[in-house]
Amino acid sequence: MNQGRFGDEVHRIVNGREIVSMAPAVVSQPRTEAQMQQRSKWPNIVAMYRAFKPYAKDCFEEKSGGKSDYNQFMGINLRGPNVYIPKQVSSLKGGVAATYKVSHGTLDSIEVEGSGTEAVTKISLGDLKLSDTTTVSQFAEAVVTNNVGYEYNDQIVFLLFKQKMDETIDVPMIRAESYRVFLDRDCSYPLRSVVGTYGFAQSEDGRLAVSSTVPQGCYAWIHSRKVDAEKTLVSSQRLVDNNPLLAEYMNDDSKLSAMKSYGLKEASYITPKANVLLSGSTASSGTESGGSASGGGSSEGDVNPDNPLG
Repeated sequence: MNQGRFGDEVHRIVNGREIVSMAPAVVSQPRTEAQMQQRSKWPNIVAMYRAFKPYAKDCFEEKSGGKSDYNQFMGINLRGPNVYIPKQVSSLKGGVAATYKVSHGTLDSIEVEGSGTEAVTKISLGDLKLSDTTTVSQFAEAVVTNNVGYEYNDQIVFLLFKQKMDETIDVPMIRAESYRVFLDRDCSYPLRSVVGTYGFAQSEDGRLAVSSTVPQGCYAWIHSRKVDAEKTLVSSQRLVDNNPLLAEYMNDDSKLSAMKSYGLKEASYITPKANVLLSGSTASSGTESGGSASGGGSSEGDVNPDNPLG
């Protein structure tokens, strides 16, 4: 069983199920520099998982040892990128859309060139010209015919994490959306009535691309294939950066600010800018904030920052 505490919530994984309850009012935790740095990274990954949770099913092909989607997502992304948000943001379930890994499996990854509003995949559409009248069947034929490794009835998902600012509390928030299409050779519905345009635009050389109108945040295309009722194959994908806010939460200043908010002791030293001595920070509750997903849960017990999943 893995467990952890975030703010006032307790998150437990028992036999693959998520259990959420209220955390104890007082928790005593050590506050070394290494632990505070780990804690300041954890809440943003939790915030991303909270948004990701409704779409996480089948995104991780193998779950060794009965690990949940939450375990998989946290374990993969604790190794980077390092995004630091202060306790006052995470306690309000805020977060910053970052280039975390959102799927892992055996299908070939969808290669992407560029970022922002100019990202282009390696998925060729051949002579097809995407328009408002292009049907799903036409799109499916173009993908299967022009790309090795794609089959009819496979699925292409465009997963979008929107970065929003809650003006009432001045906190960045994450919202996720998923647009998916089966490569159905017989479907006559217009493609864009099914998936919109954000992830289904076209580059000048005829490849599947992101639209210039895609909202601020991060996104990814994911290829999946249903083998049977119990097995889904999936491509390994990392989100593409389209979030100008992200850099503000990845620098030394943001790390220092976040570490202090989680209880870095007064006498602790860090070295992002030549031995800065922190002063005025207190060791209060020192709990982390976060949760599970778009309406998800969080965790119980004290988190061991050196082994957050155990």
